[in-house]
This record gives sequence, C-alpha cells and structure tokens, in this order.
Amino acid sequence: MKELSKTILDIERDIRDTLENDYKSQSTENKRINFKDVMYVGEVTWNDKINGKPLSSKLFAVRKEIETQNKYDVEKKREMYEYYLDDKYIGAGIDIRMPQLEERFKISEPEKADQIERLLENVQDKDLIQNSLEHLERQELENIAEALGIESKDIKDISEIDLKQKLLNLDERDLKEEGEKEDNLQDEEEVKLDEDETKHLNVREETDLNQYIKGETLGKKLGLEKIGITDGVKLARVSTSSLDSKDRNIKI
Repeated sequence: MKELSKTILDIERDIRDTLENDYKSQSTENKRINFKDVMYVGEVTWNDKINGKPLSSKLFAVRKEIETQNKYDVEKKREMYEYYLDDKYIGAGIDIRMPQLEERFKISEPEKADQIERLLENVQDKDLIQNSLEHLERQELENIAEALGIESKDIKDISEIDLKQKLLNLDERDLKEEGEKEDNLQDEEEVKLDEDETKHLNVREETDLNQYIKGETLGKKLGLEKIGITDGVKLARVSTSSLDSKDRNIKI
C-alpha cells in the first residue's frame, strides 16, 4: 500500500472512531445515526494571510445514514454527507458534490470555501471510491492474505476486527536479522523464545490469534493451520536485531 494511502487510511479510521461515538451519543429511541463511510476528496491549498506562504489541508466527506421512526412506528432512512477539513467540521449536504458550508466558515475563509466547492465539483467518482475507508481497508486485507499465501476470500470476514490493532505492516514485512548463519539446518529450525529473550524483542505490531470472528478464531480464519502453525498465540511483526542468537524462525 502506498504511503499516501496508508496516511489517508489512518486519518479515515480516526474520523470513523470519533464519529461513531458521537453518533451513538446523539441517537435517541426514535432517531439513530449510523456511520457508513468516509472518503478522501483531495488537498485544499491556500495562501497564508500574513506571510503569503502556501498551506494545505486534506478534505474528507463522511457518509452517514439517519433512521427515524414516527409515532406510528413507520421507519424512514436518509443519507447525507458531512465535510471535514482535516478533523474540523465545516458543513453538510444531501448531495456529496453540493456542500452547504457553514456561513461563518465561508465568510472567514472564502479562499478555502471556493477550493472545497471546486474540488467536490471536479473529483471523479472512481477516485472517491478508491480513497474511501471501505475500499482501503479491503485492500489492506487483500495485502495481508497475499503476505500469508492464502486467498483473500479466506479472510473476508476479518473486516470485523478493529484493524487499528496494527495486524501487519506489509510495506516492512521483511525481517532483518544481524549475524551470520550457523548452518543451513539451524536456518530451518523453529524455536520458542524464552522469557529473557522476549524482553529484547522490539515487537512493532501484534494481534491475538485466539480472538473469535464469527465463531472461529482469527488463527483459523487466516488459515495458519494450512501452513503448519497450530499452537500460535499472537501474530506479530518483530525485530530481533538486539538478540545475540543467529538467524532463526521464530514463533510466539
């Protein structure tokens, strides 16, 4: 995944986490607000009012669904969009390309407001889709499947996991270990790390393989048994450069 896409994905997840909590607190017995997706629209640039230097912020459009129920128990659903410049709310709208920006914002930041309206008017649908949270998380899961040597369909249900656990960093998946190899046999040897050794590990990312996803553990969903891992506890990305031992295949 490209660096920009990773940055956008992280921001979109932060927006989702914040808004899901906000929407939950705003919901009532007869009105529910549901987060649906967030899309990166593009970069908004302008010149600083004091020194004239160019500045920029990222524009995001959040799609949400509002469910209402009247006194006759008739339900009605409608979608609308909210707009955020980085993490600052600036307006809403029913049509993604026709924002109703806050009047205060339009008066105080006319250059930004013009840029935002032009961006939304000209952005391509395919770019909105490709830069959406839903698409980027699906792409991340496909990368994980490829790294594990399994089909992406085998882990499609893992979208229910909180991906902010940092399951894998695929762009840095090659483990770099220092020291010379003792011999070819030791290369293939699988060892357990004792408690003292694990203290020296720099564990960058890990997730519990025993957590349940739709009735099955994450380890089973990932198909780890297919590649010979039957008693793993956690899936982790580690750096073993601080260990005195030579190259080893490590299981935690």
